[in-house]
Amino acid sequence: MDKIDNKELKKILVDMLQYINEECKNNNINYSVVGGTAIGAIREKGFIPWDDDVDIGLLSSDYKALKKVLLKGNNKQYKLLYPGCNDTYYFPFMKLVDTRTLLKENDVKEIEDYGVYIDIFEYNKLPHSKIKQLFYRIKMTWNLKVLLKPKYYLKNDLKLQKLRNIFSKSIKLGNLLKKIERDQEKYNNIVNYNKLIPNWTTYSYEKEAVKKSVFDEFIEVKFENINVMITKEYNDMLTNTYGDYMTPPEKKDRVSHDSQSYWKKHNDI
Repeated sequence: MDKIDNKELKKILVDMLQYINEECKNNNINYSVVGGTAIGAIREKGFIPWDDDVDIGLLSSDYKALKKVLLKGNNKQYKLLYPGCNDTYYFPFMKLVDTRTLLKENDVKEIEDYGVYIDIFEYNKLPHSKIKQLFYRIKMTWNLKVLLKPKYYLKNDLKLQKLRNIFSKSIKLGNLLKKIERDQEKYNNIVNYNKLIPNWTTYSYEKEAVKKSVFDEFIEVKFENINVMITKEYNDMLTNTYGDYMTPPEKKDRVSHDSQSYWKKHNDI
């Protein structure tokens, strides 16, 4: 297999993002680039130089609508991976993968049909009640960091692994993912709320929870050679998570994913 170089990788990701963007526009679905992809769009008009993936986020209703659209898509080059799609996929959110590629990540177990991907995150409602928010965070920490991560990530805390084995050694992956989804979407029918939280957090709930108005309005911005959608309130979202996101971090903090990607059968792109 031929290794995919950085230039090829970024073209694959941009093409996938363009595909998602077109499907969303054609089906009246709103999304926003988030995380490092949003910083790149605003600060660099494309990828952060050391970045090697793409992240987008959607309200729960749009997330489910996009899932249906991507599953019905006629583009055989792409495949949607989602909780429950097979016995080896253990992420509690969706990924769109390029089927021409193979991806190996050094810190996780192998996943069937895994290739170069775009992460697709669902933003769910958080209640006003501080007590309910606290219990939500405790439950999510338990579900994700104790029950899920230690079992499927190769690099993990041995103490957490032992704790997981004590409490849920026999729990099945499919049942666990369904439980996580139910818990994350528990408050989506409430009317009075002020914050949204993604179904996968990298930093903390405080840094990644966003105001509900973040998904009210969207604008188009340039990302490499295409236009993509981003929340009109991107500054509030990014400042809350990263602080001064317009200033690049120190070199020691410019970290890419620990992964290698390959062509299953080489394609000139």
